[in-house]
Formats: sequence, C-alpha cells, structure tokens
Amino acid sequence: MTSRRLIQHIQKQLTLLVLFLLFPLPLTGESHLSDTYSADFRSKQFDNETLVPLKAGTVRLILPTNKGVLMKKPAKANIPVIGFGTRFRIHGDFEISASYKIPSWTQPKKGYGQGPSIYIRLSDEPETSALIGRLQRPKEGHVYSTSLSRTVDEKRKYDVKLYNTKFNSGVLRLTRNDKTISFSIKEEQNNEFIKLREVEFSDANVDLIRIGLQQSDTETPVQVIWETLDVKAESLLDLPSKLAKGEKLHQPSYNPIQTKTSIPFYWSIISCVALLILVSVMIWFKRR
Repeated sequence: MTSRRLIQHIQKQLTLLVLFLLFPLPLTGESHLSDTYSADFRSKQFDNETLVPLKAGTVRLILPTNKGVLMKKPAKANIPVIGFGTRFRIHGDFEISASYKIPSWTQPKKGYGQGPSIYIRLSDEPETSALIGRLQRPKEGHVYSTSLSRTVDEKRKYDVKLYNTKFNSGVLRLTRNDKTISFSIKEEQNNEFIKLREVEFSDANVDLIRIGLQQSDTETPVQVIWETLDVKAESLLDLPSKLAKGEKLHQPSYNPIQTKTSIPFYWSIISCVALLILVSVMIWFKRR
C-alpha cells in the first residue's frame, strides 16, 4: 500500500468512526424499551400490588385459576366491560402483549361484538385511545378488531378495522414507535407476530392500560382466560415496586368517554322566543 493510499484509508476509517460516534446505532430494534413488567397468571397467580380490577362489583367476575385469570360474564350482567388495569403509566415507546384462551363462544345477537381486548387511553386533550380485541360479532362472526378513537370538535371519532380469524387462542399486542401505533397478533401454533395495521398516534403518556372482556349483547354470556401480560417501555411511571414507602399509588379508572352534545341553532332560537313570550306574559299579568 502506497503512502497516499494509506493516508486515504486512515481518513476513511476516521470518518466512519466520527459518524458512528455522532449517530450510534442501537444494538437491537427494542433496546430502548428497557423498563419492563411481566405477569404469569397461571397457577392462580395474580399481582395484587401492580394490578387492580377497574370497576367496583366486578371482582366476582375475575377469578385466578390454574390456567390463568378467568373473566366470565353471564347473561344479563349489565356491565359492558370488565377487566383489570395497571397501577403504572407509560412514557415513550412501548410494547404491550397479553396471551389468552377462549374456552367457548356463544353467538351474540346484537351489538359491536364481545370477547377479550387490550385497551389503552392517553393523557392528551382528545383522550386518544386504542384497542385490539379478539371478538365475535353478530354479522361478521369471528374477527380481530382494531380501533383508534379520539374526540374531534366535541364528537368522538372512531377508526375501526376488522380481520377474519378462526383461532381461539394467541397473543394480542399494541406497539407504539414515536407517533405511530401498530396492532399485531400471534395465533396458536404460530411463533411469528402478524402486524394487522399501523396508524398515526400520539406520543402522550398512557394513563390507562386495561386487560379486559367486553360484552355488547347482555343476553349472551362470554368468557376468556388471560395467561400472561408483558409490558416493555421506555419508562414505566409509578411502578409500585419502584415507589418509595408512603408514595401514592396510581389509581387506574375507566369510564366511557363522554362528549358534549351541542344544541342545534334552531332550538336555541326557539328557546329564546319561548323565554321572551313567558316574560311578556308575566309582565302583562302584573300590570293588570
């Protein structure tokens, strides 16, 4: 190698070194998800410190068993959704996975479907939320349901897409990367995850994670067994195992998001006219 080539080779190596120092590559695609939480519900295990039922009166419907956490809603339970939430919140990117088995199905006659789901809600102003579920619907039958919702102009907007399936066990997964969220599933006897869709999302903190069971037709019973829960994130906020003694625990809660109902303009005019007539009548009676 001549002196000139040697100098060029050294310059090239120095350039690559500088670029590597300025723009280091992560070792793996998930290396930044360093904060983790895992729970295995089999053998009657349930982490009461970190997980909590979300609605009073539903504890009797959530039962730890040797196969996992059994959620069972009988007919006429009159509770649209049951489930448990985490006592921690999420900051940054995340990956939430939960494995399930459905012992049996009963065909619902009405509603948007019933079955297990993972639901998350963000702390941003439009209360952005996302859901992935394994549902049975009255018309479409057995499907994976992926849903994104947010409040726009005081109205709740929903973006729902369905995907046919025939499997009764597997893993549901929600993954956020920057400002996108992906909905993925892994079916029984399949080791690979399948990404169903990816959409724009918000990077706001997650203030609610719900592992649950929904029932849109109260006349039809539904059940699921949750086996495991795994959460990876950039940061898990308020994780009980990391809180100092005496620090306040995060209290997850779920209530259906209410949006304001605007009064049509013509009804406002009619109300004003009626009020004027009422005032005029009262004045007339006083002057008699």
